Amino acid sequence: MRIGERFHELGVFFCGFLKEPIKVGTGLQSTRFLAKKLDSALEHLDLADGNVLELGAGTGRLTERIVKRLGSTTRLVCVESEPLFVDYLKKKFGSDDRVTVVQGRAEDARGHLDDLGIESVPSVVSAVPLSGRKNFSLLRTIRDCLSDNGRLVQMALVGRRSFEKEDFQYLRRLFILLNMPPEMLHVCEKRNGCGC
Repeated sequence: MRIGERFHELGVFFCGFLKEPIKVGTGLQSTRFLAKKLDSALEHLDLADGNVLELGAGTGRLTERIVKRLGSTTRLVCVESEPLFVDYLKKKFGSDDRVTVVQGRAEDARGHLDDLGIESVPSVVSAVPLSGRKNFSLLRTIRDCLSDNGRLVQMALVGRRSFEKEDFQYLRRLFILLNMPPEMLHVCEKRNGCGC
């Protein structure tokens, strides 16, 4: 990405934060250190074919990393609630037929997949904050979207028990201290045949 494009993206992200600070969560984009750790976490996902769901795509900084790993027939569905980010994502990835951008809430992801004719996905990447969400309803939504043994990479400053309570098998945690704020990536797997 050229310097001018990068500054434009930073401006779009900061404007989105000013418009909806609680929803966006931070005025700073994910750092390159987080992006590198995401590469390590993505190795646990099946991105070669089928469908992938990304929740909270923002301006697509992490989406770029996912797209680089997609197979030629893989479809990436990005769900983003902030209209400013949705417009930016559609321009940024509009020439890639594998990427579909949907404006909506992460909690409504099951309905968005139904609208696209997608029964389930083997992989979910989520940057939507979990803290402050009552009863971790987002994790239940993600579980409902995943196929049996499907995997989740979730960005969140929470403990592993939060995932285990929602019928996920906890696989790995990656710390990213050189990010503002510091962050954790959790890799989990949906337990086969859980009552969803």
